[in-house]
Amino acid sequence: NLKKYINVAKNAGATPVLATPVSRRLFNSSGEIVNTYTDYCTAMAEVAKETQTILIDLCQKSKDLLEGYGDENSKKLFMIFGPGEYPNYPEGLTDNTHFNYEGAKKIASLVVEGLLENNINL
Repeated sequence: NLKKYINVAKNAGATPVLATPVSRRLFNSSGEIVNTYTDYCTAMAEVAKETQTILIDLCQKSKDLLEGYGDENSKKLFMIFGPGEYPNYPEGLTDNTHFNYEGAKKIASLVVEGLLENNINL
């Protein structure tokens, strides 16, 4: 399917850009992020290479970001909050996959960084 989307974009004169998935907040005992998307990242890189499409390795970029924050401090980037903090989640929430507003801004800046590294004119 990715190849179909890439071809449609190229035929329309657009510049397709692929991005690997962002890392989940899952640290091992050594304080390193565990990649839960290895197969997806590998497949995305293979398709990018085969189709000569720009690839932004968000998996690695977000891994570096999260490891820089560390296990405890990285919680402030995710949907993690205690009971009563938000009406929609009266029991609280611990979601180590989805980013809160601050985390989303950090990930968006990684996307921009990847675009600039690949000389994509913004």
